[in-house]
Amino acid sequence: MQTINQGNNELISRGLVQNENGYLALTFSQSKQFKSRSAAVKWLAKRGVAVK
Repeated sequence: MQTINQGNNELISRGLVQNENGYLALTFSQSKQFKSRSAAVKWLAKRGVAVK
């Protein structure tokens, strides 16, 4: 997960978060829920976000 502090009490994040329903993939402008980690990683890779 990469987080950027905007300096005005706002944070923006991108990366992959595991939750009770599967995985949430985040870019700076989009987010999408996935049931599998591999699908979320592929979706992020298409948008230029590398996941460890």
